[in-house]
Amino acid sequence: MDPLRKVEAVQDITLMLHEQARLADLNRPDEQVLCFTEDVVADYYGEQLHGRDAIHALLNSCPQPLGRE
Repeated sequence: MDPLRKVEAVQDITLMLHEQARLADLNRPDEQVLCFTEDVVADYYGEQLHGRDAIHALLNSCPQPLGRE
Protein backbone atom coordinates (compact mmCIF):
# COMPACT_ATOMS: atom_id res chain seq x y z
CA MET A 1 0.00 0.00 0.00
CA ASP A 2 1.44 3.36 -0.93
CA PRO A 3 1.94 5.89 1.90
CA LEU A 4 -0.92 8.18 0.86
CA ARG A 5 -3.44 5.31 0.70
CA LYS A 6 -2.26 4.14 4.11
CA VAL A 7 -2.83 7.59 5.64
CA GLU A 8 -6.28 7.75 4.02
CA ALA A 9 -7.18 4.30 5.34
CA VAL A 10 -6.07 5.18 8.88
CA GLN A 11 -8.07 8.41 8.72
CA ASP A 12 -11.19 6.60 7.48
CA ILE A 13 -10.92 4.03 10.28
CA THR A 14 -10.36 6.74 12.89
CA LEU A 15 -13.41 8.71 11.71
CA MET A 16 -15.57 5.57 11.80
CA LEU A 17 -14.42 4.75 15.34
CA HIS A 18 -15.27 8.28 16.45
CA GLU A 19 -18.71 8.04 14.83
CA GLN A 20 -19.38 4.68 16.48
CA ALA A 21 -18.39 6.11 19.87
CA ARG A 22 -20.55 9.22 19.34
CA LEU A 23 -23.58 7.09 18.52
CA ALA A 24 -22.88 4.87 21.54
CA ASP A 25 -22.79 7.97 23.76
CA LEU A 26 -26.13 9.08 22.30
CA ASN A 27 -27.57 5.58 22.78
CA ARG A 28 -28.57 5.22 19.13
CA PRO A 29 -28.02 1.50 18.48
CA ASP A 30 -29.93 1.43 15.18
CA GLU A 31 -27.41 3.88 13.73
CA GLN A 32 -24.42 2.64 15.72
CA VAL A 33 -24.67 -0.86 14.28
CA LEU A 34 -24.32 0.55 10.75
CA CYS A 35 -20.70 1.40 11.60
CA PHE A 36 -19.95 -2.34 11.42
CA THR A 37 -19.73 -4.56 8.34
CA GLU A 38 -22.35 -7.28 7.87
CA ASP A 39 -19.73 -9.96 8.63
CA VAL A 40 -18.25 -8.30 11.70
CA VAL A 41 -16.75 -10.43 14.47
CA ALA A 42 -16.49 -8.54 17.75
CA ASP A 43 -15.75 -9.37 21.36
CA TYR A 44 -18.05 -7.69 23.86
CA TYR A 45 -17.76 -8.61 27.52
CA GLY A 46 -15.80 -11.78 26.66
CA GLU A 47 -18.42 -13.06 24.24
CA GLN A 48 -17.68 -13.29 20.52
CA LEU A 49 -20.46 -11.88 18.40
CA HIS A 50 -20.77 -12.76 14.72
CA GLY A 51 -22.59 -10.41 12.37
CA ARG A 52 -24.24 -7.03 12.58
CA ASP A 53 -27.52 -8.54 13.82
CA ALA A 54 -25.79 -10.06 16.87
CA ILE A 55 -24.25 -6.72 17.79
CA HIS A 56 -27.60 -4.98 17.26
CA ALA A 57 -29.30 -7.46 19.61
CA LEU A 58 -26.67 -6.82 22.28
CA LEU A 59 -26.94 -3.05 21.95
CA ASN A 60 -30.73 -3.19 22.19
CA SER A 61 -30.53 -5.33 25.34
CA CYS A 62 -28.56 -2.67 27.22
CA PRO A 63 -30.49 -0.62 29.77
CA GLN A 64 -31.67 2.80 28.64
CA PRO A 65 -29.95 5.77 30.30
CA LEU A 66 -32.07 7.72 32.76
CA GLY A 67 -34.13 10.41 31.08
CA ARG A 68 -34.10 8.69 27.67
CA GLU A 69 -36.76 6.50 26.20
